[in-house]
Amino acid sequence: MIHALEVDTVFFGYGNFTHKLILDLLNKNQKILCITNNYDSKTSENSQGLNFITYQNAINYKINSNTSIFTWRQDPNFIVNKDNFFDWLKSDSFLTERSFLLSSASVYKDSPVPLTESPENLESQVELNDKYVLEILLTDLMKYKNSPHINLRISNVYGANLDYGFIGSLMKSVKSNGTVDIVEDQEVVRDYIYVDDVSRAIQELTMIDITKEILNISTGIGTSIGQILEIFSSKGFNFQKMQTMVIGENFKQSSVLNCDELSRIIHWKPITVDDALGFMLKK
Repeated sequence: MIHALEVDTVFFGYGNFTHKLILDLLNKNQKILCITNNYDSKTSENSQGLNFITYQNAINYKINSNTSIFTWRQDPNFIVNKDNFFDWLKSDSFLTERSFLLSSASVYKDSPVPLTESPENLESQVELNDKYVLEILLTDLMKYKNSPHINLRISNVYGANLDYGFIGSLMKSVKSNGTVDIVEDQEVVRDYIYVDDVSRAIQELTMIDITKEILNISTGIGTSIGQILEIFSSKGFNFQKMQTMVIGENFKQSSVLNCDELSRIIHWKPITVDDALGFMLKK
């Protein structure tokens, strides 16, 4: 039996970042569907307008959405009967007015200057990058469906309840007094962006027509590991349990994204790392 379902936004995949986006959209009274095998019963039961279904059950639905957001980290080989699922995505049983992939800065080369969306800035052998493979896969899929698709290349996201990444590991250490792994070279630079800013950008982008296929979501400002540690120290947090982390040969010294294109499309003024951490560390 085929079930018809109309929603404002459908998410493919679920995690802490997705959880944050879902809650923000629910606060805007959106009707949300999340297709995932990581069912969150607590969130679902306490949130009107939110439903979870598995990938296996999705093919039994006819879904019509204003926006689709793919949060996968890699080509979804984890899906049982993947071919059937992608046949469903290609069919008229899945309709969407626009879609986004939450991609990452990892597709870009190491560079001392902020990088634009230009193909010239992609890393060598980018075709082996999991996020880039997904970008191509979903771009082709949505072209087949004649539906606009945008790959959002997002810089290093941090925020409450996000326990991955360097800032996430520092926040976890603050709470647990655990050991922090830090690369030996504290001059390593990253473009850190607060999760609330990312959520706001995505919400605004879902409300407008965009002709871009690729868009950076970033601050455009590089902050070194040493500077992050100084910010924590200035707020009274010094880490006694630190150990040096061995880095791989493909580790990038500097990853900062140019966000001029985003600034032309929406009003874009992301919070500074200093101000965001000040807010987070008071909680």
